[in-house]
Amino acid sequence: MAVEVIRRLKTMLRAGGLLMAAVTGPLTEAASLAQLDTKDAPDHLQLPESALDLATTAVTGIARAFLEAGASAILIREDFLPAMSEDGFADWCSRLRPIVNIVRFYRALPILVLGRAEGVMANRDQILRAEWDCVVCPIVNRKTATLLSELGPSVCGLALAPDMFSPSPTPDFEGWVSQIVSEVRPAVITTAGDLPASVDIERLNKLWENLPRR
Repeated sequence: MAVEVIRRLKTMLRAGGLLMAAVTGPLTEAASLAQLDTKDAPDHLQLPESALDLATTAVTGIARAFLEAGASAILIREDFLPAMSEDGFADWCSRLRPIVNIVRFYRALPILVLGRAEGVMANRDQILRAEWDCVVCPIVNRKTATLLSELGPSVCGLALAPDMFSPSPTPDFEGWVSQIVSEVRPAVITTAGDLPASVDIERLNKLWENLPRR
């Protein structure tokens, strides 16, 4: 169904438009296959190897199908991000690699969205040391914002938490987001998940229009 939607949208897209699709990250997909409660954030090594292998293969195949249908950017949403050892982190990167490679093969843009702030901070040093061949968008809050400027302009993106767009945001929300964007100059700005149905579209459009451009 999603592939058919992408095909139809591709025929309707204006020149220069960007057609995006999202897939689940290998850790998140493996945790789902293993029926683990990700709220407890178990150690990466507790995930069954068979679940990780199946998840990587499945996500790569889904990404390929989206790309063949005409997607020009793929968001890899890793909503489950436990604290990882060096070996665990290296294993995760090795499982991301075929997904990123297939996106690059189709001359599309791979975007890694890290949707758990605790996981981002727990793996902060390893995220900064890693060599990324994709745009990395950590979920941004007061704690993770300092990591963004250290990622480097070519791979740095940011993901805003969906609850930031609640009907009653903090008074300085728009100003804070604009300041982060102005300082970091991210390559990509997205959200870490689906926006709530209650979101004020006019306020969202105003926020986007007021963001500083490069």
